Amino acid sequence: MFPKGHLDKWVVGHCKPENAAWRGMPVDKFVAERPGGHASDVIADWLVENGTEGTGFNAILGGNRNVEGICELLRDPKILSGASDAGAHIQLMCAAGESTYVLTEHVRDSGRITIEDAVHDFTQTQANFIGIRDRGVIAPGHAADLAIFDLSELVHGPDEIVRDIPHGTWRYTKAPAGYRATIVNGTPTSIHGTLTGARPGHFLDPMARV
Repeated sequence: MFPKGHLDKWVVGHCKPENAAWRGMPVDKFVAERPGGHASDVIADWLVENGTEGTGFNAILGGNRNVEGICELLRDPKILSGASDAGAHIQLMCAAGESTYVLTEHVRDSGRITIEDAVHDFTQTQANFIGIRDRGVIAPGHAADLAIFDLSELVHGPDEIVRDIPHGTWRYTKAPAGYRATIVNGTPTSIHGTLTGARPGHFLDPMARV
């Protein structure tokens, strides 16, 4: 999963404030611009300089670099995509935004996947698989859960650090990606990336087959 042989697929992560200019730089470029020689020595020196508490490097989309193979899977109607453990590794990575990456990279920028296939994959395919029958399509009698966006406005941005965990602990997150609105049960919960404060949603029990 981690592209140890491809330093261009790693970026400099969290570090001391005075070294913030290095954050986000691909590690191959980082190694070339820093003293120390071999990549392992440069990285070791960096960890010593910044301290190991919260210092790190982040892999960028490192799980599979076979782009055509990934898109073939995404187009396959038997494949359920979009699963994410975005909340599981809060100081190692932020996997939130994977759907936005598909919409920007594979739909808009390269045309490898049609927008119809991508949206269907993220909505009705998911709802049908789980067995939630009043989601996944826009139709009378269905919950009005909608994501409103213009493809040209979407941005799959870099990970950012916020300190909003109790006691000031930090985590990675991503800035709003350019969606115009998120609507849950007919009520806007986010407008242009700003939360409205409304919480009209509720937990669904997939076993209930609503």
